[in-house]
Amino acid sequence: MKILLLTLIFILKNTVVFAHSPLNSISPKNNEILSQAPEQIKMNFKSDAKLVKVTLLKQSGEEKDTIVSNLFSKSDNKKIIIEDDVLMKMSPKHFIGLPKLTSGKYLFQWRAMSKDGHFIKGEINFIIE
Repeated sequence: MKILLLTLIFILKNTVVFAHSPLNSISPKNNEILSQAPEQIKMNFKSDAKLVKVTLLKQSGEEKDTIVSNLFSKSDNKKIIIEDDVLMKMSPKHFIGLPKLTSGKYLFQWRAMSKDGHFIKGEINFIIE
């Protein structure tokens, strides 16, 4: 009986772990320095996922890394309007078209829902020289 119970727990635990759909790859990569502006952001998930929110910010030149300055400072980051027609479509691959970007540092933030309903999120920074 113990073996059956342990086997069942092991199977259920692994089912829950593998139910999520982590991001396998993203382009541009985090902290990548690009000589040319990308035309799109390419996201590849392990299995089907639905993007529910994407945000692109052009970061100001001033870095504020302390907790206090982040709580009380006003963000000078500029929000870049990007295509949102990729939202709410279930697919393992997503291609987010970008407007023409100029030199600078960018922050791309995303939030997705896996097929099982769990939310996953992430962000990357990239620089265009």
